[in-house]
Amino acid sequence: MERPVRDIAVIMPARNAADTIAEAVESVLSQIPAVLELIVVDDGSTDATRDVLDSVMDPRVTVLSCPGVGCGAARNRGLDAARGELIAFMDADDVWLPGKLAAQVAVLESAPGAMVAYSWSEDIDVSGARTGGYCRLTRNGDVRRALLLRNFLGNGSTPLLYRSVLTETGGFDEALPACEDWDLWLRLAERHAFVCVPQTYVLYRRSEASMSSDLPLMNTTAARVIERAYDRAPAHLQSQKGHTYSILNRHFAVQALSMAARARSSARERELVIASTKYLYRSVLWSPMRSLISRTVWATGLRLLIAVATARRATA
Repeated sequence: MERPVRDIAVIMPARNAADTIAEAVESVLSQIPAVLELIVVDDGSTDATRDVLDSVMDPRVTVLSCPGVGCGAARNRGLDAARGELIAFMDADDVWLPGKLAAQVAVLESAPGAMVAYSWSEDIDVSGARTGGYCRLTRNGDVRRALLLRNFLGNGSTPLLYRSVLTETGGFDEALPACEDWDLWLRLAERHAFVCVPQTYVLYRRSEASMSSDLPLMNTTAARVIERAYDRAPAHLQSQKGHTYSILNRHFAVQALSMAARARSSARERELVIASTKYLYRSVLWSPMRSLISRTVWATGLRLLIAVATARRATA
């Protein structure tokens, strides 16, 4: 095993991830530079997740059992146990591509003052096939304004950051049932610079079973995160709050429509099309003028019209 260039600890919360965790773990352990440790925090799995982990013969892997604590708390427990100077978080159903950590270490060393490095990501489905979805926004330096508008990191598997800044900000908010990563990135951005590696190094898995597919939960929790962040934000950023909610609802409109296309029943498809329509309507209400010139709004509206027409023909 190659000697670690830096002490990098990877923290992976896991719950009922038997079908995906082997691939996730392998994508971490095969990184160069080699990670110092991979800490998997089992949050009460009832499937074969632990059996899969027990079959991994690598001394760098440590498994902690913390049943029922939730994702934010699981990440914090892993952070408490970690020894690395640099910390990366990894979801148990995602995949890192070769070169991720090397690129992030290099960019952190070359960007004075940057404490968080993130990369681009692409969406995959349950089978691992790319869906065409992606997050490829590049923001560097003081990113607070941009991060208030949207979580441009995309997901919790993209960043590599210094342990010291996590300790300074208190880690993840364990009271949040979702969006705890965006909440933490926002708090970090209030004090520290970010830097982007403008290349796809993370494959982010989307499925009906994932938390990100629980749109009502994500919407409610995101609103809590937004309100708290703007309560802390300076006066000159307050005017963009409506735009933040517009982007948020637009995101959910697109996601609901994508889920509708993969729905296994006509009833579920109809439910998601209705949800998408509501989210798009709210997006326009929050920021009417910007919505008029948004290609995403118009494209989503057109897709909705096609989906409604298709559904009506199917039931005719």
